Amino acid sequence: TTSVAGGQQVLPAQYALHENYPNPFNPRTVISYQLAEHSSVRLAIFNLLGQRVRTVVERQQPAGTHTVSWYGMVEARQQVPSGLYFYRLEANDFNQTRRMLLLR
Repeated sequence: TTSVAGGQQVLPAQYALHENYPNPFNPRTVISYQLAEHSSVRLAIFNLLGQRVRTVVERQQPAGTHTVSWYGMVEARQQVPSGLYFYRLEANDFNQTRRMLLLR
């Protein structure tokens, strides 16, 4: 989604990965990010060992603000344990990592 000002869409001027909310979370958290241009996007969740536990987005997306939910599960729909996790956004030449805490 994009902002609308005076009837015109306002696209983000830069890439950004926002803080997830709520944080800490249980059972769900929301991650939002903005893309300055049409991008090849990958948003993945990693554990403390740096192992990828889930890829939540992996596709082309248009410029704008995007939101995705994570329910604390791996690809096989099994729940991950409580703990600290990292989420990383890669979009074109941009990449950023943030952390989140899951409390079961």
